[in-house]
Amino acid sequence: MGAMQAMEWGNAYPSMVKRVIPVAGHAYSDAIFLGLFDLMESFITMDPKWNNGDYYATGQPMDGLREARKLLVIVALHWQWLEEQYGRKWADGRTSVRRNAFNDKYKIVADLGAAADANLKNVDANHFLYLIKACQDYIVGHDGSLADELARIKAPILFIYSPNDLLMPAGKVCETGRMIRALRDEAGNRAVVEFAEIEGNAGHLDSVYSISQAAGRIKRFLDREPYETPRRRARRRDGCS
Repeated sequence: MGAMQAMEWGNAYPSMVKRVIPVAGHAYSDAIFLGLFDLMESFITMDPKWNNGDYYATGQPMDGLREARKLLVIVALHWQWLEEQYGRKWADGRTSVRRNAFNDKYKIVADLGAAADANLKNVDANHFLYLIKACQDYIVGHDGSLADELARIKAPILFIYSPNDLLMPAGKVCETGRMIRALRDEAGNRAVVEFAEIEGNAGHLDSVYSISQAAGRIKRFLDREPYETPRRRARRRDGCS
């Protein structure tokens, strides 16, 4: 949610915010994002232990939380990373391609479950649901047209993204940046809109695993004066510019 908050602060406090660096995010939660997060919500609310949110005396809806967490991890990663890490390995380490018993588990399934169990020790189901709603409802400004709300962001912006991000697609990041550029050209706002591409195969989590790739770009962006155009040799090739 960091990129969402960065964009929102730039919109809500245009005279105070001097730089905006959205990492793996764009202007609004799109249709596929809404659908995926609805599935996460359904896992929790369909667990009988959720009890319409009144579970504090009887215990958390852990089964629903576990499945929601597993889905979140799957959509945050790229298929290539998962294939390299797991492929079709069995959890018990055997090399046979055949299933021996109905309850045999693939390694990816076992690891997703174990990681979810470890993560959920300090997670509250209702809090998780509110995070889902907050992510679904995200659109810059929350009021008026998207163009008007993006135009309220006056500060220079550096979008950092991964072309393999399936949750926050690169095309949407580029679309947002280009829209802001066009609005600024029309208004005479010289604040730059830049893009930095992170290479990797971990999808949305490239913004965590590989963010160091953008360290130089971030430093130069922060060091420049707000309306100073970056030197050509300092620009890194990316798919948006």
